[in-house]
Amino acid sequence: SSQVGCALACDFCMTGKLGFQRNLAAWEIVDQVLRIRAEADRPVRGVVFMGMGEPLLNYENLSAALDVVHDEMGLGSRKITVSTVGFPERLNKLAPKKPRFQLAISLHTPFQEQRDVLVPAMKGVPIEDILAAGDFWFATTGREITYEVILLGGDNDTPLHAERLVALLRGRRCSVNLIPFNPVAGSPFRRPSPERVEDF
Repeated sequence: SSQVGCALACDFCMTGKLGFQRNLAAWEIVDQVLRIRAEADRPVRGVVFMGMGEPLLNYENLSAALDVVHDEMGLGSRKITVSTVGFPERLNKLAPKKPRFQLAISLHTPFQEQRDVLVPAMKGVPIEDILAAGDFWFATTGREITYEVILLGGDNDTPLHAERLVALLRGRRCSVNLIPFNPVAGSPFRRPSPERVEDF
């Protein structure tokens, strides 16, 4: 986690329902890695910032924490992933600095109108701008991006969505991470069947 709560208010996310409380300090971010390492009683093989919060909205503290994780804990850049909803301007400023992590962008749908609803904090930000920022990231850093899609039963798990996603990403060096929705109390969304996920 990079924050306590989250300001993005994505309707499918439990954290989004908590609202934003504060940014985590760098030491609090590092402490999570230390605690996991202590409790697991073995080396931490990878870290994914996909938990509570939007990492790019607390980047100063995240960056300081990652310096410690890299330099003092010895975890390499390929073992650290930062997941974001994809703020194009921020990504375009970060890419030339070649930050030491893998990038994942939570796309969730290839259709603009649907994304405006699923990720309200990004309403009006064209998917094409996000993909262009991803292209710039790859061209500048040499690191492939992972595009994440949370599959919501009956909403964005249709063959049409799959075909459109393929059309958007064709020719791009990237991976796609399909994440079946985990039910959240009070959410209008449901988990897709394993067969539906497999079909997608």
